[in-house]
Amino acid sequence: MKKKVAIIGAGFTGLSAARTFAEAGYDVQVFEKEETIGGVCSDYEKDGCIIQKYGPHIFHTNDETAYKFVCRFGEMKKFEHRAKARTKMGFIDYPINYNSLEILYATDVERAIHMMNDDIEIAKTIFEGERDRNFRVAAICNLGQRIYDEVIHHYTKLQWQRDPHQVPFEVFSRMRISYDRTGLFFPDRWVCLPVKGYSVLFAAMANHPNIHIQPRHVVACDLDWLTDEYDYTINTGPCGILLGEENNETLKLEFGYIDEPAFSLMPQHGVINYCDSGPFTRATNYGMFNGIPGCLDFIISERPSKNGLELYPVRTKNNIKIHEDQKERLMRKGVHTVGRLGDYKYINMDQAVLNGIGIAKSIIEWEE
Repeated sequence: MKKKVAIIGAGFTGLSAARTFAEAGYDVQVFEKEETIGGVCSDYEKDGCIIQKYGPHIFHTNDETAYKFVCRFGEMKKFEHRAKARTKMGFIDYPINYNSLEILYATDVERAIHMMNDDIEIAKTIFEGERDRNFRVAAICNLGQRIYDEVIHHYTKLQWQRDPHQVPFEVFSRMRISYDRTGLFFPDRWVCLPVKGYSVLFAAMANHPNIHIQPRHVVACDLDWLTDEYDYTINTGPCGILLGEENNETLKLEFGYIDEPAFSLMPQHGVINYCDSGPFTRATNYGMFNGIPGCLDFIISERPSKNGLELYPVRTKNNIKIHEDQKERLMRKGVHTVGRLGDYKYINMDQAVLNGIGIAKSIIEWEE
């Protein structure tokens, strides 16, 4: 008799786990509260343009296992992602590179690097012994006061809806300077997009006789039924909802269409990060993003909202403690938690894939 697995959430983690279980002969029921599968990576096609409705998602990885797994379910095309940051000094490449430094310091790159390093040394003296205290201190000590003021402060304060000194230190680990002029966002070995979009790729991933997708918002009252009905239950969503508690704190964003004339000034780029002012953190023109510059109607903005989509865990010490307690209590009830919201960690798409494959393989191997 086939072992039965329930998976809560049909994003990258949930579907990667589902496919791995299914190919090992398990009967897999995936519960998804949204109308479409794919989580925040779901997209749709309009007039030949792929629109990612929850902001741009580029698959990038150095892990061959993750790359080959995704390629099984759809053709992937190489993608050179470039973005701009709007600052008071003008548009700059983002992440910051040589071109950016020349604009920010209004001089040649050698002099700019020297001035940046001077800023960093001053900051290290001011914040001696506090470099890992919080995001603001880490940013100033690693990038200097000028870059922090021009590029980091406004964006971070708006994005996280709190002063940067209250933002967890680990958020800074995702920031970097590119010591080149390529303007490329990602340095990974594989940087790509699915030719037909993520939703088509997810449909192919879920297309297996042992995988069944059911639209259902699983909540606390379903927990006993799930653990009785299925041999294994995998949760990729927030832990709180399965315990009848509030979900742990996350950064929430809302997405909407805007008319942004700034894009007409930079036709070679499709993404702007707003580092100077305004209500938006980022906007994407999907015509330019997809290499169709005539499609100027598909501009989607992002900004924080209490009623927005749950995206990034706010990993303060207290929130981590709450999550670990919730996860432990779910485990005692027979529920495995994994993924961005399940593990309460910000992860890239390749990590989501590997997490899904990993949890499935660990159970399969244990059964054997």
